[in-house]
Amino acid sequence: MNESQDIKDTRALLAERKKIAERLAGLAEKASSPDNKPMTEPISRPELDAKLETIEARMDGRIARMETIVESIKEDAKEIRSDVKSLKSTVIATAIGAVIAIVLGVAAFNASLTSNMMSAFQMGQQSHQAKQ
Repeated sequence: MNESQDIKDTRALLAERKKIAERLAGLAEKASSPDNKPMTEPISRPELDAKLETIEARMDGRIARMETIVESIKEDAKEIRSDVKSLKSTVIATAIGAVIAIVLGVAAFNASLTSNMMSAFQMGQQSHQAKQ
């Protein structure tokens, strides 16, 4: 690590500490605001029950929405799995086809070269016999 990197790291650390100090100052201001006064009047039991029931109903709604989302994610995952399976078989079939094509191509090229060499050899034999 060179000196300029140390300076950059130090500046980044100082900036981060400044942000933390600003956040702490904001929290201190918020704690002293009039909205954060302690409760002076006790809440009645029926009122507390009503508030808790309201909160519970909201939470039940949120949980139901989350369950719906999870179910849709599961369905999407099943669909993706089936797509991947068909893609996998397509890739395997393509690879096998490519290998077969390469093997047949090499065999055809080899047969062509062999045929040409045999022709050249026979032409050479015939020209040698014609000279004699």
